[in-house]
Amino acid sequence: MNTTRSRPSRERPTTSPARRPRRWKRKLIIAIATLVALGAFANGPGFRLVGSKLLAKQLAAAGLEGEFELSGTILGGIRIDNARWEGSRGIAELKVGELAIDYDMGDLLARRWIEAIGPVRLGNVEATFVAQAESEKKPLPEKLTALGKAWPLIAEIARQEFDIDEISLTFLDAERQSKFALENMTLALDGGIGEWSAGAIQLPNGERHRDLRAGLAVNGDDEILLTGLQLADDLGVAQLGVSPPPPGGNFPRAQGQLDLCGGRLAITPQPDSIEHVHVELESGEVDLERLASLIGTEFPVAGRITRMATGLNGRIGDLDSITISGSVGGRGLAAFGLEHGRAEADFSIAGETLQLEPFTVAVAGNEVRGN
Repeated sequence: MNTTRSRPSRERPTTSPARRPRRWKRKLIIAIATLVALGAFANGPGFRLVGSKLLAKQLAAAGLEGEFELSGTILGGIRIDNARWEGSRGIAELKVGELAIDYDMGDLLARRWIEAIGPVRLGNVEATFVAQAESEKKPLPEKLTALGKAWPLIAEIARQEFDIDEISLTFLDAERQSKFALENMTLALDGGIGEWSAGAIQLPNGERHRDLRAGLAVNGDDEILLTGLQLADDLGVAQLGVSPPPPGGNFPRAQGQLDLCGGRLAITPQPDSIEHVHVELESGEVDLERLASLIGTEFPVAGRITRMATGLNGRIGDLDSITISGSVGGRGLAAFGLEHGRAEADFSIAGETLQLEPFTVAVAGNEVRGN
């Protein structure tokens, strides 16, 4: 009888099908946790680390060196606190107590860069600007051309939400002498409508105007309009509008209305020119006594200007090049012991020379004409 011994089978152990998905689940969970951790690091600490270095590099390229605290996240917005920089050109010193910028990530991903920004909060800022030396300054037409190209972008930014508070700006000349200062300035804008105010403005001659306020608005044609700025009892800006260059032009367009001692002057620069400005008495009458008091001088003639249309021609900043010509009329005039007179004249002023041609003077019913 033959017997055959059977050898035990040596089959490799197989993994249970039920355990295989568990292993993949574990790997998937580890991968997701790793991605979440990396995302959290990139969104927070990584963003602040890289952002601080990039911002410091950009500021150094602009001539600013200093320190600041950067906080925030990629998804939640940016915040800078307790910043202090010193500059070698343009900006001599800049202190920022708070700058917070929120944005909409969806708009950013859709490349709607401007619409994504807001609200922006800026507070407790002190800045000192130093003018360039004459040899380093860019020509004014070049500056205005650059401003004209950028104006639609500026108007679009002004339509976003801004809350700016406690800003003090000092402007110095190239010799670092005080030139112009704005103190405790605020600006609130939302959707292109808002208000601007300043605790005080200091002029180069030391004169100060306090508690100034004005309305701001951005119109549909990208015009930024300032209204209702009262500088003194007898001096105010009824409105000042700046808009993009006209078709084919380079410079922004500007026009305004000035309230002066009872009269309203319309001021209109010639389009695309920095050498021609038209000034006209649009309504009311300019009281000469109030005007003399406003500018701190005495006029040999008292009364009221009832009509004026003048043109100013010349280069801004070069008084010797400026000429003024036009026509003027007044009533209720008093001079040389005579009262209740009226006068009309065409005139031109060049340097210290005044020319009247023709002119009419009438006092107590007697009229004199001349050339």
